[in-house]
Amino acid sequence: AFRIARKYNPGFADCIWGIDNSANAVQVAVLNMVLNGDGKTNIIKDDTLEHVESYTEHYDVVTCNPPFGSKIVEKRKAVLRNFDLGFEWEYSNDNELFKTENLLEKQETGILFLELCVKICRPGGRIAIILPNGYLGNRSHKFKVVRNWLLKNTRVAAIISLPRFTFKSSGA
Repeated sequence: AFRIARKYNPGFADCIWGIDNSANAVQVAVLNMVLNGDGKTNIIKDDTLEHVESYTEHYDVVTCNPPFGSKIVEKRKAVLRNFDLGFEWEYSNDNELFKTENLLEKQETGILFLELCVKICRPGGRIAIILPNGYLGNRSHKFKVVRNWLLKNTRVAAIISLPRFTFKSSGA
């Protein structure tokens, strides 16, 4: 995508940014960009869950393949406070979900990344994110909250299903 876009805008490298909290992932991504002709490599090491306020409404297009799974959780209270989905949600008398003041003890990292992507994308921007089927299909309270939050805070343009074993080699 970078090489194609650069044909139309030689300064396109200024438009590509990447963030990861893994030094190894950053190093590999920087090398990849250099090998593809990007001398700028705006790829940095940071914990976006912890520093979400630094990136709020910063990007026009966000793509993300978050770490997900019920065993990959965030427990840092300072991080959970940054996210609506870091709190407990309950039903009101008129059967509407609302966020309480009670902070969760832990939340799946993938769920927080879903909210993170929405927070860092500018209004009118676009997000492409890979999520497990359960986020959209599981009937448990936790995932009803996720879907409710998603529908209230975004406009879902498309849901694309990937083949069943696409991520099998990664254990997902």
